[in-house]
Amino acid sequence: GADEWGVVWGNIGNSNLGQVVESPLKDWKDLARLNIPDILASKRWECLNEAITGAGDKFLLACGVSIYERVHFLRGQENAWRDICDAPAELGKLIDILTEMNVAAIKRFSEMGVDGYFIGDDWGSQDRLMVSPNAWREIWKPHYARIFTTAHAAGLLTFLHSCGHIVEILDDLIEI
Repeated sequence: GADEWGVVWGNIGNSNLGQVVESPLKDWKDLARLNIPDILASKRWECLNEAITGAGDKFLLACGVSIYERVHFLRGQENAWRDICDAPAELGKLIDILTEMNVAAIKRFSEMGVDGYFIGDDWGSQDRLMVSPNAWREIWKPHYARIFTTAHAAGLLTFLHSCGHIVEILDDLIEI
């Protein structure tokens, strides 16, 4: 089935994991028509009060919107990698949208009493980054910096999950 962005998912077998079958943003001219979910829609936040109450004094970790994986879900992996060279301005606009969604969510989570903010973006393959370290620094690092700075200013600890070999950017992640 399709998620709220219009990405069509298929099941990969004996798990709850999925694989993108159809990406809705095949052409950048369709960006203006992309279904961008409202991160502040009240239905997203209804269950949080109950979770906060249920957590008591336990650490509560909120989950954000990925800024790399969501790009390749929307564009397709090959297009996402080509965009680094062929359409950096358009790619930047999409990452800006995702970053602003995170900033808005962080503010809401902080107001509601959450303790930490988590993003998952798998950047590594078995032996290297999936993109060049320079491309990562130029395109994605400023967006992560904005997300993490916003979270820290709101009193939240930040967590980034990334599978694979990401040694080339560890110092950058520590910095931001």
